[in-house]
Amino acid sequence: GRVISAVWTKGGNRLATVSKDRKVAVWHVHSWSLLRTISNHTANVNAVAFSGDGIYMTTVTGSHLTVWDTRTWTPAAKLSGHAAAVGAAAWGPNNDVLVTCGRDGVILV
Repeated sequence: GRVISAVWTKGGNRLATVSKDRKVAVWHVHSWSLLRTISNHTANVNAVAFSGDGIYMTTVTGSHLTVWDTRTWTPAAKLSGHAAAVGAAAWGPNNDVLVTCGRDGVILV
C-alpha cells in the first residue's frame, strides 16, 4: 500500500513505515531488508513510536495502542484510555514513560 508516514529509531538503524492498507513495515536501513510487517491492525495506523533503546515500538490505531517487543514481535502491552483517536505517541528519554496525545484534548502519561 501507499506509505503515509515513517519514523526512525533513535540510532537510525531501523525505519518503520505506515501504509494506507493498515500495515506497518520495519526496515533494517543498512541493507534495506524488511525485518517485519505487522498487518493485523483493524483500523488505520495513526502513529508509530520507538522507545529510545529500540526495544519497544508502539502502534496507534484509533484510541488504542499496542506496544510491541521488537525482539520477539509480540505485543508487550495493549493500552487504551482516550475518548477519541490518538494522534501522537512518544517515549520518554529513559524508555520508561510513554506519552499520548488524543483528539479528545487529553495527554496521558
